Amino acid sequence: MMTLKAEVSDEKLVNFQATMRASGCWLEINGQILLIQQEKGKTDEGMWGVPAGKLEHGETPEAAARRELFEETGIQPSSASQIIYLETLYIRKPDLDYIYYMFKIHLDKKPSIELSSEHSNYRWADSNDLKSLPLRPGFKKALEYYRKASRRPILTFKKLGLEHQKTVLQWLAEPHIQEFWDTSPEFREDLLIFIKERKEPSPYWNGMFDYWVGLADTEPYCLLMTSEVRAEQPDLPETWRAHLSSTGRTWSIDFMIGNNKYLGQGLAAPTLKAFMQFVGEKMIPPVDTFFIDPAASNARATHVYEKAGFINLATFYRDCRDEKNVKHFLMVKGKIS
Repeated sequence: MMTLKAEVSDEKLVNFQATMRASGCWLEINGQILLIQQEKGKTDEGMWGVPAGKLEHGETPEAAARRELFEETGIQPSSASQIIYLETLYIRKPDLDYIYYMFKIHLDKKPSIELSSEHSNYRWADSNDLKSLPLRPGFKKALEYYRKASRRPILTFKKLGLEHQKTVLQWLAEPHIQEFWDTSPEFREDLLIFIKERKEPSPYWNGMFDYWVGLADTEPYCLLMTSEVRAEQPDLPETWRAHLSSTGRTWSIDFMIGNNKYLGQGLAAPTLKAFMQFVGEKMIPPVDTFFIDPAASNARATHVYEKAGFINLATFYRDCRDEKNVKHFLMVKGKIS
């Protein structure tokens, strides 16, 4: 049997044109990963992989992961905290490009398994099994990304609240934040007005921003700010208007890692990916397009955004603090669906 090769990356491949989206469920207990074997007559027959399958029309990646896990193994997580988004991968097989959403299923003990008719066997695979079993194309590379993502803290998000006020204000005093972030009195006041549920006018951009805190496991580590971008906005640049979502909502996004403990840990791109996944799953009506607009001089930020899946689509100029006519890039991440 000829095994088809697969190219797997956490960055969009050259000339990548996704025609399918899929979710995969990685369940590991005591160092063993649950694998299921493809039945005869099925794609990759006789080969082993994790429970996974295509998204149905209108289905979110998390919903697809839950459905596929139940259909293929009978496992049904009882709470939202048991299914954790890890990573988005871009996979290329002959004549097929597709996006693969990787989820980790957290259970304390091995559950009973009820296989679907599409699978002939299951196995809790240890490291030796993973070396000897015939694995589905791309599995070994996906396993590397799974291991890497599993070593990161669990990233979750919540709206900025009173319990975060002191921490975030302390972050604004950090030198690495003051170097590139707006720490003006107006911005600080806007944070406090937001925490108080915007019951008074704001001196900062008319109160257009929402604020979110990122948690690494349970520890606050970053601040994100978002604003919905609407076609009817009278001051919207034409370069922005041209790239608005035609199927959902568009948000602008910016963020900073304020907690020094998490600097240099490679969390910037994973944070953006995880936050966009969070928004794509939780917001109604759906948000499926994101804008981010780094200064052209900030090459490091541009690289992080590219790694998170943003594409540089336009250049524009605007005043920035005390500087005039500063060159910026409009970077877009579309169709988070």
